[in-house]
Amino acid sequence: MPYPIAKLPYGLRCRFTELATPAERYYFQVAAGSKDVCPPQLQPVEFVNYLTFTRIDSALEVTVDVLSKEPFDNDKLFHCNRDLILHKLNETDLTMEVVTSRLQCLYISYFNPTPAFIQKAGNVTRNVKFLSMVGMGSVAPKSICLSTVFTAFPDVEILKIDKLLPTSWMPKLELHQTTKLQTLDMNIRNVDAFIVRRMLAAGYSGNFPTKNSKKGDQNSRTKRMKKTKGISFDEVWLIGAA
Repeated sequence: MPYPIAKLPYGLRCRFTELATPAERYYFQVAAGSKDVCPPQLQPVEFVNYLTFTRIDSALEVTVDVLSKEPFDNDKLFHCNRDLILHKLNETDLTMEVVTSRLQCLYISYFNPTPAFIQKAGNVTRNVKFLSMVGMGSVAPKSICLSTVFTAFPDVEILKIDKLLPTSWMPKLELHQTTKLQTLDMNIRNVDAFIVRRMLAAGYSGNFPTKNSKKGDQNSRTKRMKKTKGISFDEVWLIGAA
């Protein structure tokens, strides 16, 4: 049974305001059905469909619904209904919170996929079903840990990876861990035959194009179904462009 926060003494509710983040204050207001649950300030929220956070030189910029641009304000709270984009951000930039109820897609692009970055990105919002992650486009794709991705985004159902190379083909899940993943779409470029053979040895049984493949096979797609303990893929797409 939820604790009746609205019945707490006024001073204690004021302390909640000081300790809570903007998103937490907003959730308190929604749960209590009253803007006065965390006095003395009301936590406003701006409803948008499309929201982009981008690093421009030494500053962060926010683009609202594609058209409006404004400087980043950590105290301003957004409620995003459709697509949220994190572009060219680093680990220290991920201090924003975004409220969502039916977010359709989260796009993370041009970033360094360290475990710390992925974990902090997972704290930006909740209930992510569709996740797209695009690397920096360097000659050699950076490594990404799928186990960290599934821990940070436990509700993801569709995962698209581009210009990134998983550290292992199958994530190392603990016995108590599960994932809701249904579709995994990987677009891997500039991968040599050794790396591909290592991925195949890890469990993939399809025909993956390598640098030695025929020209007509370079952009071929191979669809396979893969099931193992703790994880079930309805579709697995590997797109080779070596």
